[in-house]
Amino acid sequence: MSGVAGRRWRWEAVRSVAVAVLLIAGSVVASRRQVPPRHPLDLYAYLLLVAAAAVLPWRRRYPSGVLLASLAVAAAYLLLGYAYGPVFLATAYAMYSLAVAVPLPRTALMFVAAVVVMVLAGEIQFRAPPGQHADWAVFAAAWTGWFLVSGWIGVTVRLWRSRGTQQRELRQQRDRADDERLRREVIEERLRLSREVHDVVGHSLSVISMQAGAALHVFDRRPDEVHEALRAIQESSRTAFADLREALNAMRGADLAGPRLSDLSRLIDGTARAGVTVDLAESGQPWPLPPAAEVAVYRIVQEALTNAVRHGRASAVRVRLSYADDGLSIEVIDNGAPASTPAPGTGQGIKGMRERAGDLGGRLTAEPVTGGGFRVHAWLPAQPR
Repeated sequence: MSGVAGRRWRWEAVRSVAVAVLLIAGSVVASRRQVPPRHPLDLYAYLLLVAAAAVLPWRRRYPSGVLLASLAVAAAYLLLGYAYGPVFLATAYAMYSLAVAVPLPRTALMFVAAVVVMVLAGEIQFRAPPGQHADWAVFAAAWTGWFLVSGWIGVTVRLWRSRGTQQRELRQQRDRADDERLRREVIEERLRLSREVHDVVGHSLSVISMQAGAALHVFDRRPDEVHEALRAIQESSRTAFADLREALNAMRGADLAGPRLSDLSRLIDGTARAGVTVDLAESGQPWPLPPAAEVAVYRIVQEALTNAVRHGRASAVRVRLSYADDGLSIEVIDNGAPASTPAPGTGQGIKGMRERAGDLGGRLTAEPVTGGGFRVHAWLPAQPR
């Protein structure tokens, strides 16, 4: 028997002993006033009183059986003619325990059965001495009242406990939902920061790598160009550190403002210093973009330029921003080598671009261009979700 079950059983045993003492003491007092005509208490009477209390420890596990056993003991006590007394309390306690443990229809059925049994026992007991019909009616009303009150209290306790259980379950469900929501928010935030770091570091390292390669290529023949390449590396490194610091501040809880469309010129200049010609053009009537949309446009263009430098080894890239009433179209086309361009829709960078567009309710495609090069096309709605 486990610790909790063992403690509960010990408390039930102690309660049963207390009920037995109460039944015996109350019956002794009642017997002094009712003998005669009632029979005095004897060994059988004491055994019945002890039996009425002895079955109570099983009231939680077998509520119906305990009530039936208590009724049988009380009926036998009445039929043997002993004095009326607290033996009724044991049956009322059993009735209460049944009402707490079982549904209301079953409780009502057992209530009716208990009243019928005890009233029949009283009818038989009162039939012997003539002229006691009024006493029998009082007896029947008293038994019915005892069962009705104890059953009503038990049903009330059961409903109260059921309501408390439902409230606890609702709180637990809300807590689990809150935990799941927080977990999803943490995962989404980590993915967002991961995309930021990937875009910042990936683009900057690609540009630096190309600039370093160009410096090595002209190191012996055109030393004056080495200086310019190193200056470009320094500028690219400074920009990368600034963007990375911004992302790290977000990890520490600071606000992540992110780049804006006005920063595209700086991005294109950095790519041009790596030897890639970038042509940026806009069409349509520009309208203000939300900050999240500006960050998405910048990062999509940045990642597309990174792929053009890193994978396609492109020498020229065309960037087009087309404004329309329903949304903004972003197109980036490079002239890189077809053999070295990534497969359509693959790679972490392309996945990140597609996630950025999808977060705002847009879409993105990335695929090779017939005849050479690679095309990234994204569309963002005018009212991001």
